Amino acid sequence: MLARILFLVAMLLPCALHAEETPSENPGFAHRLTIYLAKGAPDACGPGCDRWIAIEGEIDGDASQRIRRFLAGVKDTQRPIYLHSPGGNVEQSYVIGRLLRNRKAVARVGRTIATACAAGTRWTPHA
Repeated sequence: MLARILFLVAMLLPCALHAEETPSENPGFAHRLTIYLAKGAPDACGPGCDRWIAIEGEIDGDASQRIRRFLAGVKDTQRPIYLHSPGGNVEQSYVIGRLLRNRKAVARVGRTIATACAAGTRWTPHA
């Protein structure tokens, strides 16, 4: 029985080492969580809502600290938050969840897409 366990460990070890060496590839996602204020057309994020907080990208090791600092500077605590992430650091995701819950934030899953980058910029959350 011990020989079988050692054999399985030996077979899985090269795969595990190889997986750690290659960074995760998630096309369309930043390798570090990005937080920013977004503004869209009237009612873009619901009735009477045209501004929201976008949180996008992989959840990295200091993501919760950056979100905490960012939210401390946002006076409108009722502004909705749109999350778009492939995942990442699990511990940080739990801290972010508790942070949003304590703030009683309206959090949704959605992606903010810039449709123009000039005067009259328009942002639309896509759920």
